[in-house]
Amino acid sequence: MADRVSVTTRTGYGERVGNSFKKIFGGLLFVIGSIVLLARNENHFFVTKVGLNEGEKLVQDADAQQLNPELDGKLVHIQGVTSSPASSLQDPRFGVKADDLKLIRSVEMYQRSESSSEECHDNYGGSQDCTTTYDYKKKWSDSAIDSSRFHETQGHQNPATREYESETREKEPIIVGAFTLDKAFTSQLTDDVKLPLNGQELKLPAQETEYTSSMNNNTETSAETSEMTEQLSGDASTGEQANGALTPESANTRSGASSKKRFHVDDSMIYVGLDSHSPAVGDMRIRFSVVKTGTVSLVGKQSGNEITLYKTSNGVDLALLANGKKSSTEMFADAQAENLGLTWILRFVGLVLMYMGFAMMLEFIPTLAKVLPPLAGLIGFGTGVIAFAATLVLGLGTIAIAWLVVRPVIGIGLLVVAIGGAIAFIRSRKKDKKPDPQTKDSAEVVEV
Repeated sequence: MADRVSVTTRTGYGERVGNSFKKIFGGLLFVIGSIVLLARNENHFFVTKVGLNEGEKLVQDADAQQLNPELDGKLVHIQGVTSSPASSLQDPRFGVKADDLKLIRSVEMYQRSESSSEECHDNYGGSQDCTTTYDYKKKWSDSAIDSSRFHETQGHQNPATREYESETREKEPIIVGAFTLDKAFTSQLTDDVKLPLNGQELKLPAQETEYTSSMNNNTETSAETSEMTEQLSGDASTGEQANGALTPESANTRSGASSKKRFHVDDSMIYVGLDSHSPAVGDMRIRFSVVKTGTVSLVGKQSGNEITLYKTSNGVDLALLANGKKSSTEMFADAQAENLGLTWILRFVGLVLMYMGFAMMLEFIPTLAKVLPPLAGLIGFGTGVIAFAATLVLGLGTIAIAWLVVRPVIGIGLLVVAIGGAIAFIRSRKKDKKPDPQTKDSAEVVEV
């Protein structure tokens, strides 16, 4: 089956005009949605900012190694090393062990993916020819790709299910000094590092597993290898080795075995498939990583011997965690910067959605002129300018009104800018329509 499929369709003038009028309603929904997004975004920014300011004023430094009953129920800042009294973690399926805070299994599957591109050409008379090209490629993905949604499903199917899934195992409890950390903090421990498989006792079937030479850092002598081969052969005949756990050090015994193995193991991953050098759809790569103990800084509520979420007077939840040693001032500054960064991202998203909405609402105007494509292009440029101007005015106006409630001075300033922009745009349009003064003077002279 071809990896590229092209489909060409023609849309008549009447259908295009009808579709453009239908987009007016969709565009209106986009504009309304963007207004809600911008308003809620500004409110969230202000509420979070006030909550962080309150927290910075109330926070007190505490000794992580010793409980202070006087600080119970208060917002505290501690520094210390994470640890856990729990036993080692083990992956139940593959037997990988780690004496760390978290053991993470990451699974990727080799799958088919679909991407599409569209090229359209306007015809005189108002019709349009569009060619949609669907490209199908194979790639590694950590999530399942639903091939039933592909335009061309035949020959591009992916497995409906995955034999192995990604998962994270975590020690409980995780502590810092004398304090036990709440889930709000342990969920932020995400700085993981690769876990080598060398030395692990993997739960894999002997007849279906092949280890690469990289797993054998200490090369054994020929005599030792021969002796181990005989021993394993004897074990295999009794059925003991087939069901037992395997270590990478047993790789030498299968150096001459058939390459048609289902599991291929090296120091970095377990490969599930016949050939890791030529992956097939459905093959899987399984890697392991761990979150190790380390120094962290925390800001949260001291509740007995626990550090939990702290709720400010305006309802903001505070649970700050940073790797390494950081003062409370630094941590709150980082939180404020993160809050501001998220706000600007959502502002941009809101304005883009608003522009798209206005563009959809005005699309019927250039569509009516599609009988003459060059004329429609000029009109389309004009409606694009109008949509952009309307976005700036309404977008800034929405942000200004949101700020009027909490910071009137800032809100009024933004509102003035929005209104000024609207007036400037209207005047520029009127100026374009005024006759040239020189032409007017010439006409008066002739009349005299």
